[in-house]
Amino acid sequence: KERLRELVKAVRDYILGRYITLAEAFRVLDQDGDGVLTQFELRMFLAKHDLSRSESEAVALIKVLNADGVGEITF
Repeated sequence: KERLRELVKAVRDYILGRYITLAEAFRVLDQDGDGVLTQFELRMFLAKHDLSRSESEAVALIKVLNADGVGEITF
């Protein structure tokens, strides 16, 4: 739980420090531009920015950020 809280904070701080709006950040993370942030896209973002390389952490983060429980994040 603590590691997940740390990861959520790290992602939030990274995004808030680099993007003007959440929509802008979402567009950058959504690599294929389909309006959906997948587990794979989130994992690539986390790894690229040295936030996490763990698949299990990406899965847990998707669950925290995913409002409808589908396993993907839409904006």
